[in-house]
Amino acid sequence: MTLRETSLREAELILRIDQLKKELKDVREATQKALEKAHEETGTRQISVTLPNGERVGTISFNEDTKKAEITDEKSFREWVSQHYPSEIERKFVAEIRPAFVSNLLTRMTKANAPRITDAETGEIHDVPGVEIRTTRSGGHTLRFRNDDAKEAVRKTFPTR
Repeated sequence: MTLRETSLREAELILRIDQLKKELKDVREATQKALEKAHEETGTRQISVTLPNGERVGTISFNEDTKKAEITDEKSFREWVSQHYPSEIERKFVAEIRPAFVSNLLTRMTKANAPRITDAETGEIHDVPGVEIRTTRSGGHTLRFRNDDAKEAVRKTFPTR
């Protein structure tokens, strides 16, 4: 191929990829909505991907949002720790909360799905300022092909248009 031919082919392929990405985005959104509806109505978490001839080629699985406690107001959080857990403050030129303590608190709050902890010694429940539970990874779905033969079967069923 000449430079002109390869340049034109590249332009064509880029446009096809852009179109395919848009189509895939639209189809994934439709699949996600249908999965969410099925999950709500029947508890469905997985469906088989089946060719028109009945051959099972893969599985689509429903994934829920992943949430995690994050410090959103460092100052409020530090003041709260200073007041309730002064031993966890490392004094330097600047007062800092010990990283292991922060990690422990955030893990506990993530498990509780709330910016709140219970003091193990006193039983006191603390609403922790400066922390929010945020979605760190949006739920979605994944497609897993059974094997390479399944991929080839899909390619043969739906040749490039």
